[in-house]
Amino acid sequence: MTASLATQPPQDPPTSSYIFPPLTVTRTQHYLTIELRRAIQIGEPLTLVPEPANPTDSNSVRVHWKDQQIGFLPKEHNQLISHLIRQGCPLTAIVAWFSPSTDPPISIYVLLPKP
Repeated sequence: MTASLATQPPQDPPTSSYIFPPLTVTRTQHYLTIELRRAIQIGEPLTLVPEPANPTDSNSVRVHWKDQQIGFLPKEHNQLISHLIRQGCPLTAIVAWFSPSTDPPISIYVLLPKP
């Protein structure tokens, strides 16, 4: 199923991981082109990239979809996640909810695999 301009229902989080509460990706207006908005699907993997050298927030974490930056984790939630990633914790993320026609358009689950 390809993304349309209709809102897709949220995906249930996987049971094989510990899950952070859903987070809304911020500053997407700077990165999400119309083509990206049409391509992103619920459940797709995302990459979280800490930015310790960011001059405005050393805990900043970029969110990438297929090598394309799509925004940032919200500032009020990025400190713990940034710290965990920089310590080598195998955090991953997936698209939890996506609406190509609203802003902010995307929520994600940050996942920690269960042992």
